Amino acid sequence: MGLINPFFKIISLALLSVSCHGVGEKVADIDSLICSSAEPCQECSLHETHMTCTFSYDSASFLALHFSQFALQEHDIVKVCDDSESCFPMDHMFKSRAHGVFWGPSIVGDTIKLVSKLQNPNSHWSISQISHGYPSLDLRPARRVAENDARRDLRVGSRAHSTLFTPETVCTDDDRREAICYASENPTIYERAQAVARLIIQGAWVCTGWLTGTDGHLMTNEHCIGSADDALNTDVYFDAEDPSCDNPSPSNVPGVDFAGGTVLMKLDADKDYALVYIEPYNGKFPAYMPDMLTKRPSLEPDPTVIMSNDDAFAAATLNRQIYIPQHPGGRDKQIAWTDSYHSSGNCTVTAMGSPYCTASNPSMYKELSYACDTEGGSSGSPVLAADTNKVVGLHHCGGGCAGNVAVALNTIYKDICSDLATCQVWGCCAFCDVDTDGDGSYDCEDECPLNPDVQVAGKCGCDEADVDADGDGILDCLGGAPSCAGYCGGSGSD
Repeated sequence: MGLINPFFKIISLALLSVSCHGVGEKVADIDSLICSSAEPCQECSLHETHMTCTFSYDSASFLALHFSQFALQEHDIVKVCDDSESCFPMDHMFKSRAHGVFWGPSIVGDTIKLVSKLQNPNSHWSISQISHGYPSLDLRPARRVAENDARRDLRVGSRAHSTLFTPETVCTDDDRREAICYASENPTIYERAQAVARLIIQGAWVCTGWLTGTDGHLMTNEHCIGSADDALNTDVYFDAEDPSCDNPSPSNVPGVDFAGGTVLMKLDADKDYALVYIEPYNGKFPAYMPDMLTKRPSLEPDPTVIMSNDDAFAAATLNRQIYIPQHPGGRDKQIAWTDSYHSSGNCTVTAMGSPYCTASNPSMYKELSYACDTEGGSSGSPVLAADTNKVVGLHHCGGGCAGNVAVALNTIYKDICSDLATCQVWGCCAFCDVDTDGDGSYDCEDECPLNPDVQVAGKCGCDEADVDADGDGILDCLGGAPSCAGYCGGSGSD
């Protein structure tokens, strides 16, 4: 399913381990480092055509560089490499990042090399920090990583009934399996899981995200991507899957990295979601990742999410079988499908209740609870209904057998669909009041179908619609919504 990145191996653990109530274990340090193209540090060596800077930390599990300045022009080359000279080219992906301030890609091992070949006198870069992971020996079986502890404390400490949750989010036996196990056993859920990606945020935090819509949009948690700067500094890795099923010594597959950053579109701290757009550089992705988004599945909301009434959505969702593709602990992709704790043996929605993880008001929305296994780093994973293979929730908090939890997607759906900047992602614009030709009046276009659950009867933006797509001289109000009768040329349809 796409091509494996040949350039470098990505980290599978990061700075902090965290549970719902924000208890973390530090597993890496960040040190200051002053080095630049104009004033090379002692770790740099000059060659006839380029400069190489080599940084090493004994027994480090990974290294990453933070750039405080980065300005390149055509024909400039900057890349980061591991000790075996497997390199990640940065020139084509990072020069569009805001103000040139960002974390570069993380490199597995105790050595990172920066190779610089600047052809233009005004090109330059500066490094201000280096992140080095603690030795990872004996950590692989148990690590739970990658979510921002301080941010989760901020979200949860003053809001959640945190005593309900424990650090453990695997309920009794860990029933998750490598994604590849389902390629032949259940091809549909394996194919759906190809939309799921590992996220590395700010060079330090690991979460999960998933493609949705049709144009490279990606959903994750707000406690993972909490700002426009977080979005710019997010690397998105697809196809990070162990090639062997139930491997007792799993590999760390790097996957394919969209390291050009993402663009923040919408977020909400209470509802703990962030919607971003994967941004290609200069309108296209690098040659080594052709058609990576267009040929990849995109996950759709379950039909039940149009229910704005939380009780109605809860009634439709309770006891449904579900599954969760995820990158637990930043490791290779796994799928939680079976649940030995539940009497059915399957992952199942066991309860729908008040939100205790990030919401400031317990009556704000409902959360889905389930005992199927998740882990730090699984945050942002989609919760899919097994009968439709569509999304019913956004996983965001751990509670183990007491209930791992997801934000009910009908809550997020209402937010996305009521915002003109995002509603076309899911084709659910509530009022159809877009203005694509920029003339100041509404279009009521067919690309923006009405959502009957939230439309305003008699309005829906059609009273000022000014499109005539078929050229017959009558305003269209495309879609012919009954509540538009009397508008759009007087007919409501054409």
